[in-house]
Amino acid sequence: MECQACTEAINQNYTLRTGRVTVCLESDNVERDLGDVQGLEFSNAPEFLEHFRGFDGALDAVIPLRREFTLNMTLHEITAANMALLVGGTLVNTPSGCRIPLTGFTGDCAPSTGTMEFVHTFACGAKTLTIVFWRAIFAAAESTMTFGESFLELPVNVRALPCDSLHPTEPFGYIEFSEECDLS
Repeated sequence: MECQACTEAINQNYTLRTGRVTVCLESDNVERDLGDVQGLEFSNAPEFLEHFRGFDGALDAVIPLRREFTLNMTLHEITAANMALLVGGTLVNTPSGCRIPLTGFTGDCAPSTGTMEFVHTFACGAKTLTIVFWRAIFAAAESTMTFGESFLELPVNVRALPCDSLHPTEPFGYIEFSEECDLS
């Protein structure tokens, strides 16, 4: 038997489900690391208006109306700051600890808004993928915080809002790879 070394390398485009998420809220302009983030999902939901010809019913035009960008992720680090971010609350020191008043959503509640950045490092550390929302709204996802057999999990929903005033050419944010574009 002949022993030879293979020359195939690990595909540098393979990804793992990990990354770091930082936010900077408009209310205090402080950058925060949300800690351990698992299961991040990025969605791009375009909405189109379709036009059909009256005489034969054939589709003859598709007009883009809007596009919605959303990130869904699960936090494992349940801190007072993360909880306040997700319920749109403020931290209040009390004699017994740190409290987040739950005021409800009656129109007087201001949800947390600010800049969000997700950075993912590809296998072998060869390159990174960054997703930035210039202006985003942060909220706990509709599902509840889960206490179970595993780690406590807090589902999070982040929706991009436009910021045309500061970023007219990329009002919602951007996706960037740390490598040159292959335009071929």
